[in-house]
Amino acid sequence: RLGALTTALGYGAMLLSGFPGLAQLGLFAMIGSLSAAATTRWILLFFIPPHHVYPTPWIAWVPHTTPWVSRLVALTILLAVGYLATSEKPFWESDIANLSPIPSNLKHLDSEMRQEVGAPSVRDFLIVMAPTPQAALEQTEDLQPPLQTMIQKGALRGYEMAATYLPSERTQRTRQAFLPESGKLEEALHHALEGLPLQPELFHPFLQAVEESKYFPPLTVEALKGTLLGTKIDSLLYPSHEQWVGVVMLQGVQNRHMLASSLEDISSGNVYYLDLKDETNRMVTQYRTEILKYLGLGMIGLLTLLGLNLRSFSSVMRTILPVAGALVLVLATLHLFNEALSLFHIASLLLVAGIGIDYVLFLSRHGNTPQEHKTTISSVWVCSLTTILVFGVMAFSQTPVLHSIGLTTGLGALFCLMMSLVYSRQNIPPVSSQP
Repeated sequence: RLGALTTALGYGAMLLSGFPGLAQLGLFAMIGSLSAAATTRWILLFFIPPHHVYPTPWIAWVPHTTPWVSRLVALTILLAVGYLATSEKPFWESDIANLSPIPSNLKHLDSEMRQEVGAPSVRDFLIVMAPTPQAALEQTEDLQPPLQTMIQKGALRGYEMAATYLPSERTQRTRQAFLPESGKLEEALHHALEGLPLQPELFHPFLQAVEESKYFPPLTVEALKGTLLGTKIDSLLYPSHEQWVGVVMLQGVQNRHMLASSLEDISSGNVYYLDLKDETNRMVTQYRTEILKYLGLGMIGLLTLLGLNLRSFSSVMRTILPVAGALVLVLATLHLFNEALSLFHIASLLLVAGIGIDYVLFLSRHGNTPQEHKTTISSVWVCSLTTILVFGVMAFSQTPVLHSIGLTTGLGALFCLMMSLVYSRQNIPPVSSQP
């Protein structure tokens, strides 16, 4: 009960996170832990064979530890703490691109293909806010001259906006005004055909089309609804909170500082430069700070729960310190292999803490008979080895998220088992290998 409650409490702290993914993971893990405990206690009993089968003797093996082994492990933990404190390598992963579930080779291929076809970047945007769609189109059109200047200076390679496909009514009216009168156009056409073997009558449909175009009503966003072109425009011009948002997608930005400085000079307060990567990285950092705060509160609640059940400060410390040591070793090992910590590592470390507390609680539990201790040790070995095997396989995944979870949890299960066997050894009575 205590193992299930401490795990559920630790993950319950994640429910307070503003990051939906972590909140959902916390809810899933909390309900799963409590459901598994209830199933084991009240349902699994009906499936136990009537004749109890003793565990294999070797799987109930407990390594013989001496004081010098405990001191060596403690020294290793102190060295790991020193390594983490003095290392200059980045500790946290703040680049959102490295948190993507897409393998790195596919991301590299996507980047190459985008460059080859000249596709817009998905990182740099200009955002225009306006009360009407026409106002948004006009304001994005006003950005074209300075953007062309930046292209000439090499600050960017190109851009894409809704006005590229659907000019504003102002621009459409201006272009209609430049269409010549029918008499002047016919006279110019007559002079152009002099000496050419072409009949003037062939160009009458052209003259008629130009005359009709002068009086066409302007093309609007509503007129393109339901068309392929309208779908494209909807991604670059759309309503939001009683405002209209015009998006300018920038291609090949080379100097973001110059771009931001230039926008400060030309914008009237409703044009914003958005570096999507920097913005998402900032959000990831905020989520990380938030989840660490809530996990700290969860650890306080966990310690309180352990204290109420164990009723001894020394017992709480004997339960927590091996787990803390295992977590330090996991962090040092990940850092040694250049694994910067992300939100997924944090969630996995929480799982490792729950595993470690369970190991210590079971190995430190005082039973009535040596056989009961033998069964307990056997169960811990089976749980640990299966956990290491399953998550160890995930550690070899090419998907960054699965790799992070698998490597962290696999190492954590291994170190938790080691720490539990070493520092819970004094609470385990001698176990005979015979039933």
